[in-house]
Amino acid sequence: MSKIKYKNIVLFSFVSMIIIFLLITNYITKNFDFKLAETMFFLTVPKFIETSKNFRPEHIHSYIIMATSIDIIWPISYCLFFFIINEKLILHKKKKKLVNIYILFIFLIDMSENYLTARYLMTNNNKMATLSVLATNLKWLSIFFIIIISIIGIVKYFKKK
Repeated sequence: MSKIKYKNIVLFSFVSMIIIFLLITNYITKNFDFKLAETMFFLTVPKFIETSKNFRPEHIHSYIIMATSIDIIWPISYCLFFFIINEKLILHKKKKKLVNIYILFIFLIDMSENYLTARYLMTNNNKMATLSVLATNLKWLSIFFIIIISIIGIVKYFKKK
C-alpha cells in the first residue's frame, strides 16, 4: 500500500470515527437526560443499578434502538481505525495478528456490553447488571491498552524515520 493511499485511509477512518462519535453523542444528548452507565470508567454494580433507575420506558426504547444501530457502527469505526493504524505500526506478523485478535476482542466486549445492558433494562436481573458492569470495565480497560499499544507503535515508527 503506497504512503499516500495509506495516509488517506488513516485520515478517512479517523474522520469517520469522529463523525460517528459525534452522531452517537448527539443521539445520547437528545434521548437521555442523564449519563449512561456504559460511558463511565470504573463502573460498579451499585452505580450501574442507580443509573438504570433513571430509565423510563421511552429511554429503554431509545437505548435499544441505539444499541442495535449506531452503537454497533461506533465500535466498528474505532476498531477499524486501530486495525488500519496498526497495519503499518506493527511489523512483526505474529504481534500484528495478536493485536488484531485483541481489537476483535474489544469489539465483541463492546457488543456484549450493549446486549447485557439492554437485557438488564428489560428484566432487572442482577446477574445481567453484574455481567454488564464487567463488560463495561473490560471494554474501557481494553480500549486504554489498545491506545497505549498504538502510541508505542507511533513513537517507534517516528524514531525509525
